[in-house]
Amino acid sequence: MVFAPSRPKKWHSTSCLMHPLLFSITQVEPIWADLNGGMDRLPDLADITTRIRTKLNKKAELCRAIARDNSADFKVINGVEAERLLQTVDVLPRTNFRFDFPVLESSSSLSDLSHLRGLVDLEKVVVITGYGEVGPWGSSRTRWEMEARGEFTIEGCIDLAYGLHRTL
Repeated sequence: MVFAPSRPKKWHSTSCLMHPLLFSITQVEPIWADLNGGMDRLPDLADITTRIRTKLNKKAELCRAIARDNSADFKVINGVEAERLLQTVDVLPRTNFRFDFPVLESSSSLSDLSHLRGLVDLEKVVVITGYGEVGPWGSSRTRWEMEARGEFTIEGCIDLAYGLHRTL
């Protein structure tokens, strides 16, 4: 599938890929979805994105300068106390995300496994140091929530939204 690269269309396409009917298909075979809108076929994509980024940075700098000027005008006209009402407020997180580093056991706790020493030639062992999972319910965390509870917790919703934001 090839879709246009606009954010709403990508979001809609990704949401459609999470439909229960497609989920049942993924139990048999993978679903391949190309959501880049054909941008992989542009030979000078780096130049195009550099030009766009330069224009955006110039426009952003101009907007920042205008905002600073407007802020100074506002202070002069309404006073410093009036500006305090328009300043941002720190918001405390409301979810329970905790990604603590796992506690590593001491080497002495592995002493009961000493009978396994020399059992395998470590020169021929394949070691997988990491993996990733992306499926119809998002990552492994969100997939587990859907399989265990049938619905997302607030953390699962945020995790899925964050994952979608990174891909769009």
